[in-house]
Amino acid sequence: MEKKKCFPTVMTFNALIRGLCKVQKLEEAKILFFKMEIGRNPSLFLRLSQGADQVLDSASLQTMVERLCESGKILKAYKLLRQLANSGVVPSLFTYNILMNGFCKSGDINSAFKLFKDLQLKGYSPDAITYGTLIDGLQRVNREEDALHVFHQMERNSVSPNLAVYTILMKCYCRKRKWILAFSLWMKYMRGLPDHNNERLKLMEKNVDLGNIEVAVRGVLEMDMKCKVVESSLYNIFLTGLCQAGMLDQALKIFNVLEECKVSVTPPSCVYLVNCLCHEKKVDLALNVFLYTLEMGVRLMTPVCNRLINSLYFSRQV
Repeated sequence: MEKKKCFPTVMTFNALIRGLCKVQKLEEAKILFFKMEIGRNPSLFLRLSQGADQVLDSASLQTMVERLCESGKILKAYKLLRQLANSGVVPSLFTYNILMNGFCKSGDINSAFKLFKDLQLKGYSPDAITYGTLIDGLQRVNREEDALHVFHQMERNSVSPNLAVYTILMKCYCRKRKWILAFSLWMKYMRGLPDHNNERLKLMEKNVDLGNIEVAVRGVLEMDMKCKVVESSLYNIFLTGLCQAGMLDQALKIFNVLEECKVSVTPPSCVYLVNCLCHEKKVDLALNVFLYTLEMGVRLMTPVCNRLINSLYFSRQV
């Protein structure tokens, strides 16, 4: 059969192995079993165990891992990847990224970290998506220090962080009320963009240190608009960060700057503003933000609207 290039089926192997076992030729039976296991790429045993309709190459492995992760079967996806990798199918880095994202979303950050180390031991070089996925997973479980460590490792390995990575870390800093560090990170991102003046960015950082936050943000926005690369998400993260830090007056100034320059303020940022303003009994200002959302065609969630109505009612009673 082998000379004629006729590949034996699993039934052929079973018959031979069974016969060898019956006559106590166990070593020869083992050899035949391993020949069945690793004789082809992927092995006959593995192909048959996965079903006749499966073509187990790198591309189909990626599809299967993605499908399993989407259905919440993360461990099964991990076992499949390891099984196929040991049988000669080479997973792509993208497949590892999908699986790592699955671990992170399920809250199993330790398995994600292990996979991160494993793929490097196998000779893969993590890309911006790999690092970004792990950083996001770490900050989800409040491991900010580890997230920053991975970020610095990313820089040491000359992998340029993308916007998503900077966004994740800025949110992380803002939640911890470290809005100055968030702004510094923002400026670091902008230094990597074309046509952004480094000296002017340093001046913006100095303004923030001096408390001139409105001046700094307006200066950054002018640069962005001149270069036509306004990333509204970063402005919104910073605005929300000021709210989280209790700097409501500064947050309102940033809101006014963005509204003036026609930069969209996102619904989550508006919710933060409305809630904080209601808490501080600045109801008229909260109403202005609410009216802005209506003009933008956005409907805020019922609890936010109810809180604003209650604040308006009690403010009029007083």
